[in-house]
Amino acid sequence: MGTLEPYKRLGEVYDQIHGRKQDFYEGYLEFVEKAVNDFEVGSVLEMACGTGNLMEIFEKNGYDVEGFDISNSMLGVAESKDLSVYKQDLKDFKIGRKYDLLICIYDSLNYLEDLEEIKRCFESSVEHLNEKGYLIFDLNSKYFIEEATKKWEGSAFHYELENHEVFYRTCESEDKWVLKTMVFEEKDDGFYEKFVEKHVEQSFELEKVKELVRETGLELEGIYSSLEFEKVDEESKRWFFVCKKK
Repeated sequence: MGTLEPYKRLGEVYDQIHGRKQDFYEGYLEFVEKAVNDFEVGSVLEMACGTGNLMEIFEKNGYDVEGFDISNSMLGVAESKDLSVYKQDLKDFKIGRKYDLLICIYDSLNYLEDLEEIKRCFESSVEHLNEKGYLIFDLNSKYFIEEATKKWEGSAFHYELENHEVFYRTCESEDKWVLKTMVFEEKDDGFYEKFVEKHVEQSFELEKVKELVRETGLELEGIYSSLEFEKVDEESKRWFFVCKKK
């Protein structure tokens, strides 16, 4: 079997690896509620929602939340949680309704190939926002992609799950974060099936992303380096953007 697209099969075990990060998801909800100030949010759309872990947190806190993703395996898990999800492309989505808040977390936008795709995503976002609505997203920073990940090149992270063994390995790359995920699934006969996915995250210039925010009809209210609203500096690993529809 050749190398698969990102999350072609990984959704089957994603929650066993990342679903336990409840503090992160709850922290994101708290960040969002503080970021929108006095704006009353009722409806929420999560872009690239994956298996719906953040959607569940919003739903439990009384929000009308929907989501979309491109991965069938991730959407299958989200649907098993009785969440309202759609299959859509992050760079050009059409849901057919507007929301008070759009969110896109966990560096999903770094999977887009270039600034043109980022721009198309922002344009679609504006079309789906109610007046004065918010778009909140994060990106892995240029520093993180091009420098911080270098220490992991050639090494692997290992997760031993109930019926799976999962290995994450960072490959050499100058200006991208290239991650190969190898999963070994134990079958009923005791043998293992192996599948490999290749994940590539692009790095983007902060100023270029800020320009695109403004060009597509959004007002940039703030950029932070953490969910605690810390200031961005040259070694910030992640950027959290808070944008409002003009």
